[in-house]
Amino acid sequence: MKQRKISKFLIIIIIINLCFAVPVVRAGFGWIKTNVDMRRKIPPAVSLSGTYTILTPRAEFGYDWAHLKMRESLSRAISINSPDLRYNPENAKYAIIIEISNYYQDQVWKSEKKKVERKVDCDEHDKNKKDKCKKEFIEIIMHLLVEGELSVDFQVTNNATKRTIYSSGAHARFDDDFVLEEDPPSLRQVEDILVQQIMNQILPQITFTYERLSIPLAKGKDGELKDGNESAQSLRWEEAIKKWYSRQKENELESKSNVLYNIAIAHEYAVYSSNTDKEIFAELNTALDNLNKAISLFPSEKIYYEAQGRITDYKNQWEHYQRAQ
Repeated sequence: MKQRKISKFLIIIIIINLCFAVPVVRAGFGWIKTNVDMRRKIPPAVSLSGTYTILTPRAEFGYDWAHLKMRESLSRAISINSPDLRYNPENAKYAIIIEISNYYQDQVWKSEKKKVERKVDCDEHDKNKKDKCKKEFIEIIMHLLVEGELSVDFQVTNNATKRTIYSSGAHARFDDDFVLEEDPPSLRQVEDILVQQIMNQILPQITFTYERLSIPLAKGKDGELKDGNESAQSLRWEEAIKKWYSRQKENELESKSNVLYNIAIAHEYAVYSSNTDKEIFAELNTALDNLNKAISLFPSEKIYYEAQGRITDYKNQWEHYQRAQ
């Protein structure tokens, strides 16, 4: 009874706190966000164009399947994401070398003792009890511990100069346990999982990869920008910008900053739709200029800084890619 009173007291306190809590999100965005979806291309760490081959030296017997899976995954990703690279082992400009340095898999059964209570028929001296009695039992629970590790050394060399252009390492691990009623993965399935983890680390180094974003748009303190947001969500950006400008409140800094932020997001979308480096950097700079103006007008909005960081990081990635060419 005492515990129930304490629980009710805590619930009342929580409700009061929620009612009088200061909103974390500014009024310009609201509690329920209006987002626009984008897909952006991430440049690789090293710039490659021309022909290539993939070399997978055998480190030890039993590694052939993992090597084969990595070759297939890498070739498929390059053909889709890096059209400037063509597979030609007879006349390859680059050699992509993947070598397994450590590979381990194991499946071990382990037992665990667990105390459980069950209802049983009462003994003679407990006949006065209406319900069944409880008795403690020891259960033996069997677990299958499935483990796997894969480590890979990875490098790209220029076949003509024999110079190493890029080198890195990748490590993958799988560790889980399963009870008898569950269906554990086979050794081959664990190997596939490990190879996929390795590919997720290697691919961004040499091929373009893609990332989906869902970015919030400012609605305005009184929802005045919602009409323009609907146009933006339908990718009618010029129409959206006109509506945002026409709805902004000239005498309110927050309203002006909301419009500048939304315009920055419009240019961010243009970045991800651009085809040339010149277009990409022009749109990046315009987006950042508008964000800087929005921050100067209303510096307490954290979403502005999140967008500034995201776009700045993306610009740095493209600058690094340009230097690598």
